[in-house]
Amino acid sequence: MKIRTSLFGKFVLWFVLSVVVLLATYLVLFRVQLRINPDSPLRGPVGERLSDVAWKLAGEVGRLDKSEWSSRIASYSQEHGVTFHLVDRFGNSLLEADSSIPEEVVKRIADSVPPHERRGPPPGASSREQGRVPFPPGPSDTEVRGEMASPQFSFETNNPTRYWMGIRTAVLRPDDPRPKPIIVLAESDTLFGSGLFWDPFPWIVGVLGFLAISLLLWLPMTKHLVGVIGRITKATERMAHGEFDIKLEENRSDELGRLSRSINHMARRLDGYITGQKRFLGDIAHELASPIARLQMALGILEHHASPEDEKRVKRALEEVGNLSDLVNELLSFTRAEVSGKQMELETTWIREVVNTAAAREGKGEVEFTIGVADDLTALAVPELLARALSNILRNAVRYAGTSGPIEIVSRVEGEKVFLEVMDSGPGVPEEELGNLFKPFFRAAASRSRDTGGVGLGLAIVETCVQACRGSVTARNREGRGFVVTLVLKKG
Repeated sequence: MKIRTSLFGKFVLWFVLSVVVLLATYLVLFRVQLRINPDSPLRGPVGERLSDVAWKLAGEVGRLDKSEWSSRIASYSQEHGVTFHLVDRFGNSLLEADSSIPEEVVKRIADSVPPHERRGPPPGASSREQGRVPFPPGPSDTEVRGEMASPQFSFETNNPTRYWMGIRTAVLRPDDPRPKPIIVLAESDTLFGSGLFWDPFPWIVGVLGFLAISLLLWLPMTKHLVGVIGRITKATERMAHGEFDIKLEENRSDELGRLSRSINHMARRLDGYITGQKRFLGDIAHELASPIARLQMALGILEHHASPEDEKRVKRALEEVGNLSDLVNELLSFTRAEVSGKQMELETTWIREVVNTAAAREGKGEVEFTIGVADDLTALAVPELLARALSNILRNAVRYAGTSGPIEIVSRVEGEKVFLEVMDSGPGVPEEELGNLFKPFFRAAASRSRDTGGVGLGLAIVETCVQACRGSVTARNREGRGFVVTLVLKKG
């Protein structure tokens, strides 16, 4: 049993799934991060880098005389691109000449000291010793560092804007076995702090990872939906060109599945209506053929027995009946090509033979044909229908441009397609009427007379025959003067 899910519901479910996967991924990475070595760059390279610099600096100043601390701090500041300060736990500077620490920074550091550690200095203590609180004694520097896990803090000050990061560490003097707690304070005028405060690389990696995971989650569904919509679009385009033998996938339970079923149903209904209409039109044309033939015969007999006064009237009647007969014959050809073309199988057709047959059929009088078609060129088509289409095209070219120069029939092959072009040097067709040339009963404005324009079914029959060959036909004016009809067939 299939669960009916709307397209909107699928997008929502897919979004929830992507969020769940991302959260699970971050959770896994977080748990992995807790298990790895603290010195590993996966634990946060920026924090570890600054901590390592602070402990290294604290270790070096512990071996130096206090008078040398300022120069060593200045050296570290120049090396790492930030300004280092040494302060006690209450924010008071431990350097002789360091007076650049704002009061706001001192207050923030002092406020961070736990209340139980804020006991006053011993009586008679010097100003430097005021605020200094003994660090609990420990056997070694390693154990002291271990007890002070994650001792980092950071904040921002204004006027001017400065970024601060402190590392709580300790100084171990050779003459004093008790480590003295201090804070290595780093100051920078940029958020990055030369890579010690903030490194954008992990964030870039995180964003790229997020995009990659989202792409992996959304791409298959999006590609699938685009493929389905593309097939529906092609099906509707074929229907717009009169091709109704389409079959879209119907086993979907969402909106696209219902749309596919509706299009299939519409295509079947339209195919039935149009096929029935054309068969009805063909039946009428067929039924009209016999009485028209009898009428022509009767008028022919009447012409021989008519008086000179009535002979002109009979001739005009014969002309009208002849036009009517031509119309019925064209209707029969049109409907037969439409109905029977769908039932015929394509076969490999020698294009040069078809062109020669059509040219011989239509090459009357002094009309000159120039044929540029290779003898070994083949295409998939129905030979009878292709010959009828070419005959109609050549007949139009002879009618409108037979005296303007040779009519050229050329071919070319592009990939799996064969292009067959019929070109003349006649007056062409107005550009605004090119799109209507293949419509039944349409005649160009300059050729609306039946004496020159026929009944308007010639090019409609051409399009029907070519479509029955699974091809297409287009028409355009030549540059300068002339007209071109192009047939496109699949290579045989």
